[in-house]
Amino acid sequence: MDASASGPAATADERFALFVLPEVEVLLRVARTLTPNHADAEDLVQDTLIRAYRAIDRFDGAHPRAGGLALGLPVIRRAGLPLWPVLDGVAPGLALGIAIGRVGDLVVADHLGKPTRFALGFVCPSADTASPCVAPIGQAVHQPALYDLLAAAAILAVLFLLRRRPVPYHGHLMLLFGALYGSARFVEDFFRIDETHGTGLSGSQWTAVTVVALCTWLLARRRTPESGRRDAPLAHTSSQPGESP
Repeated sequence: MDASASGPAATADERFALFVLPEVEVLLRVARTLTPNHADAEDLVQDTLIRAYRAIDRFDGAHPRAGGLALGLPVIRRAGLPLWPVLDGVAPGLALGIAIGRVGDLVVADHLGKPTRFALGFVCPSADTASPCVAPIGQAVHQPALYDLLAAAAILAVLFLLRRRPVPYHGHLMLLFGALYGSARFVEDFFRIDETHGTGLSGSQWTAVTVVALCTWLLARRRTPESGRRDAPLAHTSSQPGESP
């Protein structure tokens, strides 16, 4: 990753180009799961990109897809779409987007980790890599991007299998994605080179712990806020005359 573009002195345009523009294709795939109309999907993405540009100075680039999802929530609300069913549709797209993004990381040797003798380690070359290779030339380091790719692919397979079955309540797939991917990231970060600030865990790991705990709690409740069972009427659906709400 280009340090000059990710540092505090980088312009908004540079940070936007580095962190946000590579995710446009993923955003489009997600938007197309929300609406079959191509023009409407592009409008949703455009609105999200505008919000991302306005907030780019507060974004450190650590979790671009999570940031994009957060910026897209007001768009979902304004479009009158039911939140949890939409997030269920988004969950496979997030897993797919992560997997595709990690392929790019592997191609340019980005997010290299700690030294290892693991057979799937990346052997440090004499040429420059996208992120520093901390082992001597000819020795190997962990590839967290590879581990993330494998985890995302496995989660994607699980989500696709579950989409073929009746799911008990809206939000189940997104909560499952959060619990599974958060757990994977927590483990993967032990192989990364990240600041722990004296806590023993990186910022990403603390975020993962929070996400896993929240998602697991909601999964155990078998219910999401403002959501009932999947076969129940959606909250935004108005009742017919003479029917109780």
